[in-house]
Amino acid sequence: MKKILSVFAVLGLAACQAEDVEVKLTGQDVVDAANGEVVSVKFEAEVGERYTTIDDEKRETITKVVQKIETFFPDADIEVDFSGDGYAIEIEGEFILSSIQPKDGPPWYISAQKHPFDDFIKVSLATSGNFPAFQASLKEVNFMLSPDEFQPVEFKFKADNGIVILSGAEIDGVPTGIDTFDMDGTRLNISFGDGIWKEAPASFLYKP
Repeated sequence: MKKILSVFAVLGLAACQAEDVEVKLTGQDVVDAANGEVVSVKFEAEVGERYTTIDDEKRETITKVVQKIETFFPDADIEVDFSGDGYAIEIEGEFILSSIQPKDGPPWYISAQKHPFDDFIKVSLATSGNFPAFQASLKEVNFMLSPDEFQPVEFKFKADNGIVILSGAEIDGVPTGIDTFDMDGTRLNISFGDGIWKEAPASFLYKP
């Protein structure tokens, strides 16, 4: 597995290094969700810590956290590796893509809302109705564990046509301000990292 997921930066484990949520989307996925369908989209994740001693207490905490994650991501493939000079948690799973906030399922979902501006659709990473329960569940392990509502995310977005408008993101690793992109079947890697995206949902606009 390559990189990813700051869904697990939410673990709150000391010195835990996570990149961002990587979500694969298509233009048709977004259109279907905005029109009322519930779509599943894939994400991958990895988080861990190198050059650290995993004592019994830390191993127990990691194990309990993984058990909580398995409860809220029941269909995900989760692996924990304690070998080498640290540990790594890897996950492959699915988020719900919907125009309506799910009441249950994973703590985050991908929102696809019809936008009043010129028939665009707003795509963003948002919390589901299950997020408060996820917060409470982690606090059962350690009261210091508190997942962040807003997470950095990389959307790997592919559409055969249409227009994307975004601001304050990196496109294929290159920082950009306000910009537009014509979709032609090429995948657009849209990454929202630090800064304002710690305080607001990472979002872009798509017009099919």
